[in-house]
Amino acid sequence: MRTVAETFATARPELACLQGVFDFYNAGNTRLTRGFAVDYATWFRWALPGLVRLGLVIPLAGTTVFFRRTILEKIGRWDAHIATEDADLGRRLARRVLRAEFFTSITMKEAPATVPA
Repeated sequence: MRTVAETFATARPELACLQGVFDFYNAGNTRLTRGFAVDYATWFRWALPGLVRLGLVIPLAGTTVFFRRTILEKIGRWDAHIATEDADLGRRLARRVLRAEFFTSITMKEAPATVPA
């Protein structure tokens, strides 16, 4: 993504990671999909950005996460054997006083519309 490359090119060196936002394209279909949408909106638009502003550990989330390769190699790379590998990376960044920020990218996905789904 051009936005990611441009942001890393102009940012200070301690910016290690960019986190995008998740949202649902079917948020208005059922009460369940609206519930998922409220949950994600709270997490990605309020809670996580608040943690960033406070300088706390960011439990990184999902597939819209971008790292500077040199920093990712320095902190021990991605550990595919940890079920919460993105959250673990957020912890490792914080231990080394490296920053994660949000950027204006929204990854749309489908929320389950029924309980059995």
